[in-house]
Amino acid sequence: MKHQVHPTSKIYQYQLIKKVNWPAALSWFYFLIMAVAAALFAVICGVQIALWLAAGLPIVFLFQFLLHRFILIVFHHTSLQKWTFRVYPPLWGVIPDQYISIRRMVTIQLNLFFIGIVWIACFIPWIPIQLITVFLFLHVWTMLPGTASLFICYRAYPDGLLKFNPNDVSCYKS
Repeated sequence: MKHQVHPTSKIYQYQLIKKVNWPAALSWFYFLIMAVAAALFAVICGVQIALWLAAGLPIVFLFQFLLHRFILIVFHHTSLQKWTFRVYPPLWGVIPDQYISIRRMVTIQLNLFFIGIVWIACFIPWIPIQLITVFLFLHVWTMLPGTASLFICYRAYPDGLLKFNPNDVSCYKS
Protein backbone atom coordinates (compact mmCIF):
# COMPACT_ATOMS: atom_id res chain seq x y z
CA MET A 1 0.00 0.00 0.00
CA LYS A 2 1.43 3.32 -1.06
CA HIS A 3 1.61 6.11 1.52
CA GLN A 4 -0.33 9.18 0.43
CA VAL A 5 0.01 12.69 1.80
CA HIS A 6 -3.05 14.84 2.22
CA PRO A 7 -2.95 17.80 -0.22
CA THR A 8 -3.31 20.43 2.53
CA SER A 9 -0.70 18.97 4.89
CA LYS A 10 2.67 20.63 5.31
CA ILE A 11 5.94 18.74 5.26
CA TYR A 12 8.71 20.36 7.26
CA GLN A 13 12.32 19.76 6.41
CA TYR A 14 14.97 21.12 8.72
CA GLN A 15 18.70 21.29 8.01
CA LEU A 16 21.04 20.85 10.97
CA ILE A 17 23.31 23.91 11.26
CA LYS A 18 25.00 23.48 14.64
CA LYS A 19 24.94 20.92 17.42
CA VAL A 20 26.22 21.94 20.84
CA ASN A 21 27.11 18.72 22.66
CA TRP A 22 27.09 18.44 26.43
CA PRO A 23 29.16 15.33 27.25
CA ALA A 24 28.88 13.53 30.58
CA ALA A 25 32.40 14.63 31.60
CA LEU A 26 31.37 18.26 31.27
CA SER A 27 28.30 17.59 33.42
CA TRP A 28 30.51 16.10 36.14
CA PHE A 29 32.83 19.10 35.92
CA TYR A 30 29.85 21.42 36.21
CA PHE A 31 28.69 19.63 39.38
CA LEU A 32 32.26 19.80 40.67
CA ILE A 33 32.03 23.59 40.38
CA MET A 34 28.98 23.43 42.66
CA ALA A 35 30.83 21.26 45.19
CA VAL A 36 33.79 23.65 45.23
CA ALA A 37 31.43 26.60 45.63
CA ALA A 38 29.68 24.85 48.53
CA ALA A 39 33.04 24.24 50.20
CA LEU A 40 34.05 27.89 49.70
CA PHE A 41 30.74 29.11 51.09
CA ALA A 42 31.21 26.81 54.09
CA VAL A 43 34.72 28.12 54.77
CA ILE A 44 33.95 31.79 54.19
CA CYS A 45 30.41 32.11 55.53
CA GLY A 46 29.87 29.05 57.67
CA VAL A 47 28.25 25.66 57.29
CA GLN A 48 24.74 27.08 57.55
CA ILE A 49 25.15 28.99 54.26
CA ALA A 50 26.48 25.86 52.55
CA LEU A 51 23.33 24.06 53.67
CA TRP A 52 21.27 26.91 52.21
CA LEU A 53 23.08 26.23 48.93
CA ALA A 54 21.59 22.73 48.86
CA ALA A 55 18.18 23.90 50.09
CA GLY A 56 18.17 26.91 47.77
CA LEU A 57 18.33 24.92 44.54
CA PRO A 58 14.64 23.86 44.64
CA ILE A 59 13.74 27.44 45.59
CA VAL A 60 15.62 28.78 42.57
CA PHE A 61 13.99 26.20 40.29
CA LEU A 62 10.54 27.17 41.58
CA PHE A 63 11.39 30.82 41.17
CA GLN A 64 12.59 30.25 37.57
CA PHE A 65 9.47 28.20 36.79
CA LEU A 66 7.25 31.07 37.95
CA LEU A 67 9.28 33.54 35.92
CA HIS A 68 9.09 31.33 32.82
CA ARG A 69 5.34 31.17 33.21
CA PHE A 70 5.09 34.94 33.70
CA ILE A 71 7.35 35.71 30.71
CA LEU A 72 5.52 33.31 28.39
CA ILE A 73 2.07 34.59 29.34
CA VAL A 74 2.84 38.31 29.43
CA PHE A 75 5.40 38.77 26.66
CA HIS A 76 4.72 35.88 24.27
CA HIS A 77 0.99 35.29 24.90
CA THR A 78 1.43 31.55 25.20
CA SER A 79 1.28 28.98 27.98
CA LEU A 80 3.47 26.17 29.30
CA GLN A 81 1.50 23.44 27.50
CA LYS A 82 4.38 22.39 25.26
CA TRP A 83 7.10 22.93 27.82
CA THR A 84 8.58 20.37 30.20
CA PHE A 85 10.68 20.42 33.36
CA ARG A 86 14.20 19.01 33.18
CA VAL A 87 16.89 18.71 35.87
CA TYR A 88 20.04 17.96 33.90
CA PRO A 89 22.38 20.25 31.96
CA PRO A 90 22.80 22.01 29.58
CA LEU A 91 19.41 23.62 30.07
CA TRP A 92 17.84 23.33 33.52
CA GLY A 93 14.25 23.92 34.49
CA VAL A 94 11.45 24.55 32.03
CA ILE A 95 12.34 23.91 28.38
CA PRO A 96 10.27 23.53 25.21
CA ASP A 97 9.33 20.04 24.00
CA GLN A 98 9.22 21.06 20.35
CA TYR A 99 11.23 23.28 18.02
CA ILE A 100 11.42 26.92 19.05
CA SER A 101 12.85 30.01 17.40
CA ILE A 102 16.35 30.89 18.57
CA ARG A 103 15.42 34.56 18.88
CA ARG A 104 12.40 33.77 21.07
CA MET A 105 14.40 31.44 23.31
CA VAL A 106 17.25 33.97 23.67
CA THR A 107 14.70 36.64 24.58
CA ILE A 108 13.09 34.35 27.16
CA GLN A 109 16.48 33.43 28.66
CA LEU A 110 17.65 37.05 28.87
CA ASN A 111 14.37 38.12 30.45
CA LEU A 112 14.60 35.25 32.91
CA PHE A 113 18.20 36.12 33.75
CA PHE A 114 17.74 39.84 34.37
CA ILE A 115 14.30 39.67 35.99
CA GLY A 116 15.67 36.92 38.23
CA ILE A 117 18.58 39.07 39.36
CA VAL A 118 16.30 42.03 40.03
CA TRP A 119 13.82 39.85 41.92
CA ILE A 120 16.57 38.39 44.11
CA ALA A 121 17.96 41.89 44.69
CA CYS A 122 14.53 43.01 45.93
CA PHE A 123 15.03 40.80 49.01
CA ILE A 124 18.24 42.56 50.12
CA PRO A 125 16.56 44.48 53.00
CA TRP A 126 15.11 41.31 54.56
CA ILE A 127 17.61 38.52 53.84
CA PRO A 128 21.28 38.41 54.90
CA ILE A 129 23.74 39.29 52.14
CA GLN A 130 25.31 35.82 52.33
CA LEU A 131 21.96 34.25 51.46
CA ILE A 132 21.44 36.74 48.62
CA THR A 133 24.88 35.74 47.33
CA VAL A 134 23.89 32.06 47.48
CA PHE A 135 20.68 32.70 45.53
CA LEU A 136 22.50 34.80 42.93
CA PHE A 137 25.14 32.10 42.54
CA LEU A 138 22.48 29.40 42.11
CA HIS A 139 20.54 31.54 39.62
CA VAL A 140 23.63 32.15 37.49
CA TRP A 141 24.84 28.56 37.93
CA THR A 142 21.56 27.10 36.65
CA MET A 143 21.32 29.54 33.73
CA LEU A 144 24.91 29.64 32.49
CA PRO A 145 25.22 26.40 30.45
CA GLY A 146 21.90 26.80 28.67
CA THR A 147 22.51 30.45 27.91
CA ALA A 148 25.99 29.68 26.59
CA SER A 149 24.56 26.94 24.33
CA LEU A 150 21.88 29.31 23.08
CA PHE A 151 24.38 32.02 22.18
CA ILE A 152 26.60 29.50 20.36
CA CYS A 153 23.57 28.53 18.26
CA TYR A 154 22.57 32.18 17.87
CA ARG A 155 26.00 33.04 16.47
CA ALA A 156 25.79 30.11 14.02
CA TYR A 157 22.35 31.04 12.62
CA PRO A 158 20.19 33.66 14.39
CA ASP A 159 17.02 32.89 12.42
CA GLY A 160 17.09 29.15 13.11
CA LEU A 161 15.11 26.79 15.27
CA LEU A 162 16.27 25.04 18.42
CA LYS A 163 15.64 21.50 19.56
CA PHE A 164 16.67 20.44 23.08
CA ASN A 165 17.83 16.86 23.41
CA PRO A 166 19.12 15.19 26.60
CA ASN A 167 22.80 15.68 25.74
CA ASP A 168 22.83 18.51 23.24
CA VAL A 169 21.18 21.60 21.85
CA SER A 170 20.65 21.50 18.08
CA CYS A 171 20.18 24.47 15.76
CA TYR A 172 18.21 23.91 12.56
CA LYS A 173 17.51 25.98 9.47
CA SER A 174 13.95 25.72 8.25
